Amino acid sequence: IKELVTAVNRIRRENPALQELDNLRFYDADDDNVLFYGKMTPDGRNIILIAVNLDPFEPHESLLEFPLAEMGIGAEDTFEVEELLSGARHLWRGALQRVRLEPEAPAAIFRIHRWTKVDYESPCF
Repeated sequence: IKELVTAVNRIRRENPALQELDNLRFYDADDDNVLFYGKMTPDGRNIILIAVNLDPFEPHESLLEFPLAEMGIGAEDTFEVEELLSGARHLWRGALQRVRLEPEAPAAIFRIHRWTKVDYESPCF
C-alpha cells in the first residue's frame, strides 16, 4: 500500500484540480459497486476523474458516463485519457466508456486532455 499512497500523493501534488475544496462532482456509473467522481479547475485546464471499485473481493466492470459538456468536449470529439496510476494512455470518443477495476487495482485516476485543432494538425498523427 506504501507505493499506492506515494503515487496518490504525487498525483495530488501535480494536479491543481485535486487541491481545490469546492469542485467535487459525482458522475454516473452503471454498477453500484463503482463510484465515479471528479474534480476540475475553474478554467478546465486540469480535469481529473476517478473510478473506484468499492468491492474489495470481486472485479467490477462499469460503463462510466464522462461529463463531456462540463469538460468542454463535444459528443463526437476525440480526447486523450491518461490513467495516472498505470501510465496508460487512450484516445476515446463519446461520453460512455467501459472500465474494469480489479481488487488488486481497485481505482483508476484519469487525467483528461482536450484536443485542439493544433493537436490534430501535429505531424506525429
